[in-house]
Amino acid sequence: MSSFLLELLPFVAVLSAIFVITAVNPILGVLFLIAVFITVSAYLALLGLTFLALSYLIIYVGAIAILFLFVIMMLDIKLAELSSSGEEASKVYPVAFLIGTPFLWTLTGSPLFRGDTLYSWFDQTTLGIAHISDPSALQWTNLFAAFSNIHSLGVCLYTIYPLWLIYAGIILLLAIIGPIILCLDKTSGSTS
Repeated sequence: MSSFLLELLPFVAVLSAIFVITAVNPILGVLFLIAVFITVSAYLALLGLTFLALSYLIIYVGAIAILFLFVIMMLDIKLAELSSSGEEASKVYPVAFLIGTPFLWTLTGSPLFRGDTLYSWFDQTTLGIAHISDPSALQWTNLFAAFSNIHSLGVCLYTIYPLWLIYAGIILLLAIIGPIILCLDKTSGSTS
């Protein structure tokens, strides 16, 4: 069942991402964006990256996507503007098809873009002379099996990058205070 979900969730995420781009109504676009974030988070959870999946879900769905939805709902968008923008967007579809075809080709596993054939081509020409082995042949996951995701992230944040953690906290504080100051009514001092 999990192998089926591991194949289904990326397909649903890509399909939802296509709907984000092609949606005429911006509220539907944000809802499809939330669907992309939820499916990617579920995919990461199935891969065993639970902390990354939960943080992705909390940060993107809980904060950014809801903020987008709130801002779009506050805008006064007329239905006539939406229908006219949909006609203009249909002119871009051929260009999007030309740009998106190579990306779909790489996603389907075309032999031209696969990494192992590219590596074997380089190995036959230049890397074989230098006797360089493939770094992906090492089992890196076994080397880090003693640490959990949360433990290694905490060690990195609090020992190696504490200054960046403080910078991120200051930026988040400014992101909270900024909209409050922008919404203050200049005459009465209260939020409108």
